[in-house]
Amino acid sequence: MDAPSDQVDDEKIRVSYYECNDKVPIAKAILHITCIEMSLDADINRLGMVTRGGKQKDQWTWEPDGKGAILLVNCDRDNPTANEEDNKDTKLTSKQDLQDMSRMILTTQGPNEVFANYQLTLHISKADCDKVGVFYAQDKKEQRYYKHVLGSEKISYHVKRNLGQVESIFYVEGLKFPDIDFSGLVTFHASLLEPAKKVWRTSKRTWGRVGKKHL
Repeated sequence: MDAPSDQVDDEKIRVSYYECNDKVPIAKAILHITCIEMSLDADINRLGMVTRGGKQKDQWTWEPDGKGAILLVNCDRDNPTANEEDNKDTKLTSKQDLQDMSRMILTTQGPNEVFANYQLTLHISKADCDKVGVFYAQDKKEQRYYKHVLGSEKISYHVKRNLGQVESIFYVEGLKFPDIDFSGLVTFHASLLEPAKKVWRTSKRTWGRVGKKHL
């Protein structure tokens, strides 16, 4: 299949079982298949634009001539009256603060029924929850605000996807610089989960490197 399904179980695979050297099948089965597309993308070429369908993420490298997404450590103070730096709070209240963050886009395509019956979840490891912060754009009463969804003890977030929605845009900030006990590599996962327990059919992930912010 080279495209997402339009509806659930819209493709079939017929399977026949044979005994050794026998030309007549002893049993037959039909597998019903639903194809969905999920991708989690960031600016992997360091050009200021999100790159779609980035591949070979396991080969991203550190250093100025490397390749891979860079997350800036948001260590300035855009609000002069704030009591602490922006990477020490869980609020996003200004355009300047938003510009300090990297965009990460979750793309999902497939039958709405699938996304209605399973939980679309963005998650990070417990080890990374003090290294990154993630905000999700929300619209409420004709106003846009940014909800803090990952980091600072939050390791998973159930993404609410509207009918037909393809893109969910997140804004990511680095909270810590690489150190002797932190290589600078953080990993994000997007999974489609059954409401109670296991992963359904697909899981995507992307990486980022935490880098120094130039003021």
